[in-house]
Amino acid sequence: MKDVKIKPPKWPLKLLSWFCKPYYKETVEGDLIEIYERQVAAHVKYVKLRFLWNVIRFFRIRYIKNLEDIRPKTSYGMFKNYFKVSLRSMRKNSTYTLLNILGLSIGIASCLLLISHISHQLSFDKYVQDGHRIYRLVNDRGSTNYSPFTPTPAVQQMLLEFPEIESGARIYGLYDVVLKMDNQFIKQNDMLSADSTFFDIFPTKFLNGKVEYALNSPNSIVLTQSVADQLFEDQNPMGKTVVYDEDAYQVTAVVADQPKNSTIPYRAIFSFPHDKWLTDGNWSGNNVYSYLKLKAGADPERLREKFLEFTEKHLSEELIAFMSEYDSWSDFLAAGNHRSFEIVPLMDIHLNHQRLTLNNPGNRNNTLTFSIIAVFILLIACINYINMSTAKSSLRLKEVGLRKVLGSVRKHLVQQFLLESVLITLVSVLLGVILAILVLPYFNIMTDADYGWRNIINLNMLGWVVAFVIVVGLVAGSYPALYLSSFKPIDSLRKEAVKGRSSRLRTVLVIFQFTVSVFLITATFIVFHQVQHVSSRDLGMNADQIFVVRNDDRLGNNYQAFVNDLMSSVHIEQLGALSHYPSGRIYDWSYLTMGENAVTLNPDNIFADSSALQTLGLQLVAGSFFQGMATDSTAVVVNESFARKAGWTEPVGQLLNRGRSTRFRVIGVVKDFILRNGQYNTREVIFRYASSNPEYFARYIHIRTSSDFVEALSVIETAWNKYVPGYPFEGFFLDESFDRLYAEERRFGHVFTSFSGLAIIIASIGLFSLAAFSLERRTKEIAIRKVLGATARRIMYHLVFGFLKLILVGAILAFPAIYYLGNEWLNGFDYRIVIDAPMIVLPILLLGAISISIIGLKTYKAAMDNPVNALKAE
Repeated sequence: MKDVKIKPPKWPLKLLSWFCKPYYKETVEGDLIEIYERQVAAHVKYVKLRFLWNVIRFFRIRYIKNLEDIRPKTSYGMFKNYFKVSLRSMRKNSTYTLLNILGLSIGIASCLLLISHISHQLSFDKYVQDGHRIYRLVNDRGSTNYSPFTPTPAVQQMLLEFPEIESGARIYGLYDVVLKMDNQFIKQNDMLSADSTFFDIFPTKFLNGKVEYALNSPNSIVLTQSVADQLFEDQNPMGKTVVYDEDAYQVTAVVADQPKNSTIPYRAIFSFPHDKWLTDGNWSGNNVYSYLKLKAGADPERLREKFLEFTEKHLSEELIAFMSEYDSWSDFLAAGNHRSFEIVPLMDIHLNHQRLTLNNPGNRNNTLTFSIIAVFILLIACINYINMSTAKSSLRLKEVGLRKVLGSVRKHLVQQFLLESVLITLVSVLLGVILAILVLPYFNIMTDADYGWRNIINLNMLGWVVAFVIVVGLVAGSYPALYLSSFKPIDSLRKEAVKGRSSRLRTVLVIFQFTVSVFLITATFIVFHQVQHVSSRDLGMNADQIFVVRNDDRLGNNYQAFVNDLMSSVHIEQLGALSHYPSGRIYDWSYLTMGENAVTLNPDNIFADSSALQTLGLQLVAGSFFQGMATDSTAVVVNESFARKAGWTEPVGQLLNRGRSTRFRVIGVVKDFILRNGQYNTREVIFRYASSNPEYFARYIHIRTSSDFVEALSVIETAWNKYVPGYPFEGFFLDESFDRLYAEERRFGHVFTSFSGLAIIIASIGLFSLAAFSLERRTKEIAIRKVLGATARRIMYHLVFGFLKLILVGAILAFPAIYYLGNEWLNGFDYRIVIDAPMIVLPILLLGAISISIIGLKTYKAAMDNPVNALKAE
């Protein structure tokens, strides 16, 4: 009875017989029954279920019937041995291994950071559905510097006449507002006004409300989630009202926040008012930004071909009526003028058209430069690694010979060397990723960005990293793996290393490193001097100690009382009112000179009072600046650039035309001054008297304060609160606003200099490693030279001179590239430096000094060693 009890169940054995190959079945079945009997004797619980589980565990590919045996070509034990040998080799050459890993990890970290920044710059508007069919409509006046504003009727008329267009929308903004809720004023920035068709072109996620009703009503407002949370907290914002400029707006929808890579980063959208100037509008005035969405398959080139005829049909009549100098459209064109429309792809705006973006504009040249630096850094790091891998591998000939004598085949040697190379690359990549994440906060400060670890660790980046590990690991390990393993054992044991091929390869790679290093150091000099050149440019005005007050239209009839209170304070030196502030967004208006050879000009148009000249510190060249002109609405003041472009030798008294019934008389000329970024040439500027047009009167009060800023601001804010109680006091210092104009150039300079410096450091690490290896190989040579009477100085000169020749060759190769590319980059600046001899020579001397310091230190130590120690080594 006991024998019956210990018999295993039959159906698991039948299962085993069903799937198991015959030549495994007897052995497996015997082992299973033996285990079962032991468990029964030990009174193990659920012994039959355990028996079934043990049978199921043998359901593997190698045991299943009708399947060929799948055996790994190299056993786990062999790979384990390769791994151990790799670790021993790395530990034996710990200094070189650490230098390799350090250089490679720094290069990878730098490259990852730069790629994150480049990817962000290239991603703008890529998220927009059907973004490749969306275009910005702009005014074309004969240059690629398109005017961003368009006539209000243009979009609606194009929808009627052009079958290629699916939808269109007009917007205005971005602008800052002060909303009123429950008798409280709340400032909001990045507001937009738009047509009801805006979401047809730029679809977004609606959290509340429906897209078809969002902007249909005249007084509607769509909030983003962040603004809705700020204004209404936990309440449902739908149907609630907010007050702006005495008008009540009803919340009709709440949408998701806009991504950071949008050229229209709105936070809320007002519906366009249904006023006549928007519904009907006129063709001679440019007041809105316009966007078009083409139908699928529509050819944008065919649409462009229709714009000239469209312009003549709709714009010519009003334009000729506006300009009295021309009797017909053909006369206008015959005079060399050009007027049409152009469409710019949405995805080209951020990097290629800075005037068209509503976000911080990008720069294609800067992005391309960062891409080149990323490639250079990675190449230098890889070259360091490949150089040292090929150099150190030549010392392992004896190891290769012994392995072959002991039975190792070439295939195993190839696997060993490749695994070792891939292992070092993999460790470097992991350290590089960690290093990139650790320095990411500092990189964000440098680039004024908000990148997170997901910008570095993502699927796209993972693919590149895996490819990098495989490619670099295989390339660096290919020389020892394929070349050294091909030697016969007797040649390897005799240490008959072939130096020529690997030595020539290292020489070529070192020259390339020096070429890149000279290029980067010289480029850093050029970038640094250009940024300094632009930043230190004379503005043509005195922007220091000027505080600009916004929203002065809120003062209303209290404006003069506000001015009187300020001027009575010892902390206020001067005060002037302007419609726009220097360094801000200023709109260009069209004017036409009178007489023969009339010239059309599009200057920046500013309304100003008579005190603006002294307040801004502008220099009057001729005439006057509105002194005693309170009733003269036709008086204007121009700058020198305007006078030059108009062709005037005596500007004062000249007449300008802006419409058949409008004439302006030039009463003064001011010296050119900077209104925008100092990298560009000074633009034409025209001043008109502020009180002559109340609509444009005094948008910004410019106040020159004393050196005691704190007291001056207190005086200004007290006066503001006195006349505009409860309304937020807003303002800024003009010099800080100008400073922000140069932020992009400074950021570019900091990033370029920092990463160029890292590239040079990586190259120096490689140079140090190579110098140390070279001296290690030539230890006996140095010892023999000393025994034969050579001095340490002579030995140092002999060894250093070889590297200096390579630097000179690298400098010669780098010069054409740096001169051409440097000038190409500088050509993007109207106000630029000239590449001269010191900018070329100094970097070469600097690189030579760095190289001599690194090589000389190792050479001096080797030259000062006792030659006996080297000669007795064998």
